[in-house]
Amino acid sequence: MQRQSRITTLPLTGLVMPDTAGFTLRPLADAPRDLVIRWRRAYLLETMLGQESDVDATAIKDIDSYLAADSHRVLFDGDTPVAMTGFNAVLPDAVQIGGVYTPPDLRSHGLARRAVALHLAQARAAGVTRAILFAASAAASTAYQAIGFRRIGTFAIVLHAEPQVVHG
Repeated sequence: MQRQSRITTLPLTGLVMPDTAGFTLRPLADAPRDLVIRWRRAYLLETMLGQESDVDATAIKDIDSYLAADSHRVLFDGDTPVAMTGFNAVLPDAVQIGGVYTPPDLRSHGLARRAVALHLAQARAAGVTRAILFAASAAASTAYQAIGFRRIGTFAIVLHAEPQVVHG
């Protein structure tokens, strides 16, 4: 199985902030644990990253690691959690965004872009100057272009049914 994804980048001086009135970005620990575990499970299945035999265990392990690292945030609309964003990698001047998730019934309302923009604004305030993001779909890529990301390439993820040996 193969999936094409888009690589996008953004100098944070070019971050375009969407309207965030009524929304707050909070630490992952502020959201119900069972909810963010369900979101992570759904993310793993949607992105084909959940190829392990126990996706539930992987989702729990991932959320636990995000909590320990304080790497992910949840967007709240008032008191309701509506989307998740995170940084998979953090360098002094750059971050890699990952694990962005909006439940299907809440998509197409700009929630992911709000979450990512607010998280990047926090990073920019801490001295980060650049962000990179791997968008799993054309729709995701379009959402991030709205806050200033520009496509710089494409990559493919290939999942084999059986383990492969690579000789170099």
